[in-house]
Amino acid sequence: MMLCLLSALAHLHRLGVVHRDVKAENILLDRSKAVLSDLGIAAFLKDEQAMQKRVGSPGYAPPEVVTDLPYDEKVDLFGAGAVLYFALSNTLPFPGKTLKKVLEATARCKVRFDAGLFGDFSGSIMQLLKTLLQKDPTRPS
Repeated sequence: MMLCLLSALAHLHRLGVVHRDVKAENILLDRSKAVLSDLGIAAFLKDEQAMQKRVGSPGYAPPEVVTDLPYDEKVDLFGAGAVLYFALSNTLPFPGKTLKKVLEATARCKVRFDAGLFGDFSGSIMQLLKTLLQKDPTRPS
């Protein structure tokens, strides 16, 4: 699933398009592949106004979006990290009982990587998660 998702994002980014709402609900599974759907709030990277609007889904959007900072295509990678986190732990990286609590937790970006959440997943999977979910918006692409 992650390989298909990251491949789809790489393709969009080569076209200069940022999805801006990567979340589990927008990934359609079809036997051996995953398809990224819902480009309803996608925008062109060169559209500077669009790259400053607060969009996306709480729990999947990165800190730079929820704190109203300018952003780029790397917001999609953060969303992919949140999808992987959810797939492995059955919880979002920034849980909260209210929207306000989720947004506050996202802004702080203190992600839990407890063994109790992830069990015996490999070190490389955990490193990928930490890379994708880092607070610094210059996260690798």
